Amino acid sequence: MSGEVTESRERVQVNGYAQANGGIIKNPIDEKFSNIGAALGGEVSYKGTYLRGEAGVGTALSGKLEAGHEFDLGKNFGLDLSAKAQAVKSLKANSLTTTFDTRTSGTIAVENGATGEYENVPFSLGRFHQERSTWKPGENRVGVQAELTYQNDIVKLGLGVEGGMRKSTSPDIDHQFTNNESIEFSINGGKPEKVELNAAYSYQKNQNIRTGYITPTVSAEVKFGKNSNFSFVANGDMYQGQAGIRYTF
Repeated sequence: MSGEVTESRERVQVNGYAQANGGIIKNPIDEKFSNIGAALGGEVSYKGTYLRGEAGVGTALSGKLEAGHEFDLGKNFGLDLSAKAQAVKSLKANSLTTTFDTRTSGTIAVENGATGEYENVPFSLGRFHQERSTWKPGENRVGVQAELTYQNDIVKLGLGVEGGMRKSTSPDIDHQFTNNESIEFSINGGKPEKVELNAAYSYQKNQNIRTGYITPTVSAEVKFGKNSNFSFVANGDMYQGQAGIRYTF
């Protein structure tokens, strides 16, 4: 690595940053939700070993923790091995609407008490139901990552692979409707005739799912100048992506 980067690895480094960013996340049940807002983070490092943390708020609440070591491979290249944990919860709700419609009409043969004859009497019967469920989607993740990095005084790029466990934090949905109705007809005091309508509807959706994952990863940090505290940052994998502007202090 360059002389300045190598020298900085030989002493304890403590850095903090503020960041404005935007991104999107797809959890294990394929719910997509945005993560747009601001974040505060920091890093403590010594001789390539580091501990990083970040907390963010906006369209989602997020927290990240990462610990690892970057091995110097020479010629500005490195190998970054790390373990990480992440939790994200959307502040914007998703929804599911279920509809239950039990409406019917027709005729019924009813005996006329005066004449003893049957008459076709029209009827209409039914009810309309609708239920709406809302929830805030989210994801928890733990994993390990190996990343090949390239770094100089202006830019740091990374390309790697990550694997671990992902878990959706969206609640399971269980809708169940039952409908029991009847209507009676009596003409001219005759024997009442009764029509019954019994119906049921149910809907279950399993949303609290845990699954293993493995994904390629990319990352980049580009300073706005060699001595600038501002930089463009971006990272992504198959399930999430984020980009933003960072101020390091």
